[in-house]
Amino acid sequence: DDVYQMYAYARHLHCAKVLLLYSSQTTPVTIEATQGAPLSLTAAGVDLRQDLRVTLPEFHEQLRTLLRGQGLQL
Repeated sequence: DDVYQMYAYARHLHCAKVLLLYSSQTTPVTIEATQGAPLSLTAAGVDLRQDLRVTLPEFHEQLRTLLRGQGLQL
């Protein structure tokens, strides 16, 4: 359901790339739209169960890696 909702938002807002984040560690999956304007929707997860007081630098790097995968330079 989340993917369909993000797809609808992306089409309405004319976004070419979408990153959907979940609050548990999952392997990123990318879906490419086959009709209409180009659209790449990636669903990924970040582990929010970890103690961020200890692992904050690793958490930041995980987010940077996911965003770089969307073409953002940080």
